[in-house]
Amino acid sequence: MIDIGMRDKLFIKYDEYVKTFQRDGKLGPMLQLKFAHSKRVAENARQIADYNGFSENMVVLAEVCGLFHDIGRYRQLEEFGTFRDADSINHGECGFEVLLELGWLEVLPAKARDCILKSTRYHNALHIPDQIVDETILTFLKLVRDSDKLDIYYVFYDAINNNNLEKYPEIVHNLEVDAEPTPEIVDAILEDPFKPISYLDAKSMIDFLLIPIQWSYDLHSFGSYKILIEKNLLQHMKDIIPLNGNEKVERIIDNALLHAQLALEEHLR
Repeated sequence: MIDIGMRDKLFIKYDEYVKTFQRDGKLGPMLQLKFAHSKRVAENARQIADYNGFSENMVVLAEVCGLFHDIGRYRQLEEFGTFRDADSINHGECGFEVLLELGWLEVLPAKARDCILKSTRYHNALHIPDQIVDETILTFLKLVRDSDKLDIYYVFYDAINNNNLEKYPEIVHNLEVDAEPTPEIVDAILEDPFKPISYLDAKSMIDFLLIPIQWSYDLHSFGSYKILIEKNLLQHMKDIIPLNGNEKVERIIDNALLHAQLALEEHLR
């Protein structure tokens, strides 16, 4: 797959590419947030791969896939001024195109290159495309999707807990912070938590934050659930969602917490 030396070279190339988006020697707040996010996603990917017993070369490949997954975000924000795909471009598709243009992956074995390209291209798809049937590519695509979700929990918690939403308004798509949850979204999640809700349907910040709660039903491996539980990520989400006595919203979160614990136990059997 990829050895440590090649991983280090690709990490350096990534850092150099990101520097081209600096203005007056530094990144803007949203791009700095995305840069830090991508480094943490790479670490999540490494940890999940390690927990799942991957070989050393596969662990290294997981790190690179995690690092590159959001590489399209830099061009997206520079050209459109937003991270909202619906108002600009699909950042997964953009990242795929950026990687092809840069040509960094040409020196890699074909399977490693395909894993990186497809995990970048489809990490943000609502569903994994049916045409992805290669088991190795599926493994890394699922790993990156999980790694990304796990860090987004942290991003939300950190921004809201530290009162940084004004600094990073794009995090919750500029939705109304104090608005009540949409009853149709709450009821839909309670009825079928495995059926994902689109961010496009969110009308309040609570709606927006309930969508990641559903992700606990869509993680793919022991390592992913182990990190979710070890870092108390769902509990942190519960801490920042204004429940305001809404028993249905609280039930959604408690159901997700229970599901995550049961899923981890199932993987341990």
